[in-house]
Amino acid sequence: MSNRLKLKVRTKIPAALLSGIGTTVTKDGLTYRIDLDYSQLQDTGDTFDPNYVEVAIWNPHTDEWARVSLTNFLSGSLSAATFDAISPTTTRGDLIYRGATANTRLPAGAAGYFLQANGAGTDPSYAGFLQNGTGAATRTWLNKARDVISVKDFGAVGDGITVAATVSITSGTNTLTATGATFASSDVGKRIVVPGAGASGAPLATTISAFTDTTHVTLGTNAGTTISAVFEGITYGTDDTAAIQAALNAFQGAGTPPSEFPFFYNLATIYFPTGIYCVSASLLWRAGTNILLSAGARVKAMASIANAVIDTPAGTFNDQHNCTELRGGLIDASDLASYAIRSNYFANTFIKDLVTYSPLIAHIQLGNAGAPASSYGAFITDVVCRRGLTPFPTGLIGINFTNCGDSHVVNSQLIGVKYGINGTIFDSKFDRVHVWNPGGVGTITSATVALTSGFAITGSQNIFSQCQVDGPFVNGGAGFDVISSQNVYLGCSVNNAGVGSDNNSNGFFIETGASACTIIGCTLKGDGSRRLSADVAGELTNLTYVGNYTSSCVTSIRPRFGPGNYLVAGAIGCGDYTVATLPASPTRGDRAFVHDATSTTFASVVAGGGANWVPVVYNGANWLIG
Repeated sequence: MSNRLKLKVRTKIPAALLSGIGTTVTKDGLTYRIDLDYSQLQDTGDTFDPNYVEVAIWNPHTDEWARVSLTNFLSGSLSAATFDAISPTTTRGDLIYRGATANTRLPAGAAGYFLQANGAGTDPSYAGFLQNGTGAATRTWLNKARDVISVKDFGAVGDGITVAATVSITSGTNTLTATGATFASSDVGKRIVVPGAGASGAPLATTISAFTDTTHVTLGTNAGTTISAVFEGITYGTDDTAAIQAALNAFQGAGTPPSEFPFFYNLATIYFPTGIYCVSASLLWRAGTNILLSAGARVKAMASIANAVIDTPAGTFNDQHNCTELRGGLIDASDLASYAIRSNYFANTFIKDLVTYSPLIAHIQLGNAGAPASSYGAFITDVVCRRGLTPFPTGLIGINFTNCGDSHVVNSQLIGVKYGINGTIFDSKFDRVHVWNPGGVGTITSATVALTSGFAITGSQNIFSQCQVDGPFVNGGAGFDVISSQNVYLGCSVNNAGVGSDNNSNGFFIETGASACTIIGCTLKGDGSRRLSADVAGELTNLTYVGNYTSSCVTSIRPRFGPGNYLVAGAIGCGDYTVATLPASPTRGDRAFVHDATSTTFASVVAGGGANWVPVVYNGANWLIG
């Protein structure tokens, strides 16, 4: 366009308006630049049509020029309507979006609603969360997101990595070689555990202090044991202890419990998404909170921990866990923590659907030694307590009770322990609990895995049903060590198998004073070359022992009835003997029949050599007729 024509146009524009061309205008806090666009102007001689001249306005919203005809510009000047076609008038919180033909104002949405894209060619909108189904109410997205309280909301990352690698490190040095690992410079500062490289072959728990390459790092602590080209699983990751504890603290019950409850009741559920969460100290499970681990979540001890990976405050009765739940995932003590789980005070607490791994003292510790009857109503269901294929710590326990009562352990396996279930507990039920130790695999031998007792309970009125104990056993061990009176065993089994010794253990051993127990329908057996010493040994006073099956036992006792009332349909069989073949070491109250008595006089001492059939009873000194 010629300068002559441009000049001609400018001479026709009123001076008041011409002064605004080339300047800027501020509106709604944004600056607009005004200029002329001659691109459509046609040369018609001495006159021009203003419809062919446009005013160009620079729009910082869109980073482009918007155009208004000079006719409209002359008639409307810089009116709000002129600018609203370019950038609509807004109030605080509004958004501008491109509508079908022009920029459009979207009023601020309700608090907590999110901007929702509705697809190409459709205007956006603000929307809350609306569940599917009739009667659903709209909620804010923030309200919806707070349905689940995740440890990641408090900064936990769960970035632990377990790598199967060929590991080498020399005692007294801190250079680790792990062929198969994928270390990175970002791993510096993370915690790491190298099994077998600590003092006396314990795990080496330390930090990564420097990165060399993907298979070599420098550790913060020297190794205490040399390992050379050992195929091992090493774990390293960010220390999540503080972040997880912040989540547990945020929703704890504190102070005096509400008057309507003598405890804090289900204030929150803390969720662990899938990941390995590395911790260097006990996580304190607070009163009133539930802990829920996803199936792929693992909480792993990465430093020496004197107490439990998941612990409870020592506290008082006000810190009691009542109607709370710990569920899911894996709690890994890593041979570094004394316990995987410990609860000092509890009532009606659920521990379920989880795995515990490799503690030093006990997998699960419940109750408080200094507060009798402070803990009751534990429900331990579908739990697996186990450890790896390494020698077991002396005295390792699966589940240990201290001053507990009215509890239930159901559908659980305790693998690789010295004692399965141990401790002081009353009026409780144990159903389908399986205690067994692997044997003959890796470094496992009879000496390193021999079981002392599957069940060693101090306390009366407990019922054990369909529980199973598989050896090998230590010398003098027992599937069931019966320490207290009035306990009942129904349909249980003991097997001395694997790498166990012959004639060194018993199915049941009844301690002195543990009278009036009942054993019914149990299976007690060795495996031929590894016999049980006895199906039942020890104190047999007032024992009821009926309907049991024994095999490969060096000695077996006969059926017997303890004190009580019995209703029996049909005949009761007793052993048929001669006087000479009557048991040499009977128990007072034992009964039998002989068929060679010389007399039938009631209550007289029986003598053999005759032809009389008579019942006899042992009175503690002699077999008497009667």
